[in-house]
Amino acid sequence: MKPYEEQKEQAMNWAFAMTLKQKANPVKKLSVKGSQFNQPLLEFSGACEGCGETPYVKLLTQLYGDRMMIANATGCSSIWGGSSPVSPYTTNECGQGPAWSNSLFEDNAEYGYGMYIANQTKRQYLADQIKEALDKKLGSEDLQALLQDWLDHHLEGDGTQQEQRSLRQH
Repeated sequence: MKPYEEQKEQAMNWAFAMTLKQKANPVKKLSVKGSQFNQPLLEFSGACEGCGETPYVKLLTQLYGDRMMIANATGCSSIWGGSSPVSPYTTNECGQGPAWSNSLFEDNAEYGYGMYIANQTKRQYLADQIKEALDKKLGSEDLQALLQDWLDHHLEGDGTQQEQRSLRQH
């Protein structure tokens, strides 16, 4: 029997699984029970059998998802979590997922803080640009209202994601 013939049924199962959509979470997202209804953005890790780290990272991706930024020290998790050409991290239906990087020099706390500062700097620059556009009354009244709403809630993760979707549609 040819190798593909042995796997044909599983290939059909995989193709079907890739058509399934993520269902809405029926309970509070950040509760213990509710976190398990969220899509994990970690799959198919190459970690050793029984590795205790991967369940924690899977849970973190379920809690923080596409807003998660990981700054790792070099070690096991940089092997199973960042080996080229594959990665166990995946994306949601919008193509967004966790950002992962590691530092070779055991300074991952400082490295992660640098990632945080860079992200905050970009967000502040965007907020300043939006303030300037609003001061100049650029765009339609609807667009100005959406921008003002984003600005009012730009420190809230879920709020800005909703506004981002509204702005894309506008």
